[in-house]
Amino acid sequence: MVIPAALAVAEHVGASGQQLLDAVVVGYEVMLRISYAVSPYLIAQGHHPPVAVGPFGVAAAAARLLDLEVGRAALAEIAGRCRGTPRIANRLLRRVRDYALVHGGSGIEAVNAALELYDVDELGLDRLDRAVLEAILTRFDGGPVGLGTLAVSVGEEAETIESVVEPFLVRIGMLTRTPRGRVASKRAWKHLGLSRDPGALFGDDL
Repeated sequence: MVIPAALAVAEHVGASGQQLLDAVVVGYEVMLRISYAVSPYLIAQGHHPPVAVGPFGVAAAAARLLDLEVGRAALAEIAGRCRGTPRIANRLLRRVRDYALVHGGSGIEAVNAALELYDVDELGLDRLDRAVLEAILTRFDGGPVGLGTLAVSVGEEAETIESVVEPFLVRIGMLTRTPRGRVASKRAWKHLGLSRDPGALFGDDL
């Protein structure tokens, strides 16, 4: 996970081979330190670090290549909002770097401010994710709603919603696919700060 992500950032910034190697080492060191902290026995037995710690290594490697001095809390915040996806971690770090160049700072406050500016919330949901959830909740009272109808409601291609938005929403328990259509979960209502009409036709959201 770290090497492909570091290669992408290195190509973007025109880093040297030595800079790339340094970044990869930093990324793996972060992964191993976290892994030793949470599962020392597995690492001692020669197992690879758990997939869950990959985003932390990616964020650390990318930060090194982008010459962005960020603390542990800031890296953890970025890793927590990247959906476990190296490409997104790299994108978020570039946004934090751009924000820091204009406004200064690179600590947790700068990370939060930068991601808020780019509409990435604490769970990693972006503007389109929230638009999909809000449409299901406010226009269809939580669902069920068909994919085609949902796509028209948010003005987005059905394929984009199905392949880009839905997988993450399903994975974090915000959305469920049913034979009747897409249904928002109770967690989605809570996250967007909305309440359901008690007289709704379908009241069996998960």
